[in-house]
Amino acid sequence: MKQPLRLAVLLSGITLLSASTTLHAQTIDLKQSNGGFTAPNPKNFIGAGVWQYATGTGWTVDGRSRESAQLLSRVFYATGGAASFAFNHSFNFELRLFGGCFDGGLLLANVDGAGFTPVAPQSSSSSLGYRGAITTSNGSSRAGENAFCGFPNNQQSTFVNSMFTTSLNRGSSVQFAFEGAWDNQTVNRGANWTIASVTTTGLSTSTIPEPATYVLMAVGLGAIGFVSRRRQRA
Repeated sequence: MKQPLRLAVLLSGITLLSASTTLHAQTIDLKQSNGGFTAPNPKNFIGAGVWQYATGTGWTVDGRSRESAQLLSRVFYATGGAASFAFNHSFNFELRLFGGCFDGGLLLANVDGAGFTPVAPQSSSSSLGYRGAITTSNGSSRAGENAFCGFPNNQQSTFVNSMFTTSLNRGSSVQFAFEGAWDNQTVNRGANWTIASVTTTGLSTSTIPEPATYVLMAVGLGAIGFVSRRRQRA
């Protein structure tokens, strides 16, 4: 095989391998499956205070006074650069009359195993952001944190979209959590939060090889082709 042709094989291999990991927006319909999400229940609650899954509805959680409940996503891996986690949801957390929240729902992220920390979905015409801060006077585990509360767009049972966008290094792992938190007073009846679907961009459910791995794989493909041609000639 001539040198220019051999180089072309290597470059084409790298291009094809890189293109195979380019991800477009991927939606997980939680009405059809649980999406690989999990709901820890360390206190063995039944009913309120723990996330429940139902086909046709998605994941929901009823409030429990003085408690918090998390719904954990599967682990994702960044393809590099901009990454987004969007979700379609409805909520019914107790709203304070003069602004802010008594109870609320937050989005958390755990990047590269550093631990879950609250993150803020953006506020725009296509993404609903947090409605206010959880009061610090009633013993909530998330006191002072911004959260979703009240009804989406002030209408009960309305589903809206929210999106969190960040920049991640290629190969970084990230896991998200939806956390409902309630104070030591009253709790709104019924489902306080329902997650119907999530959509990811720039994230994969499988590990992302380093660029050097692509080069080695392409070199290997080129070598296999070269040896095969020599054998055929022999």
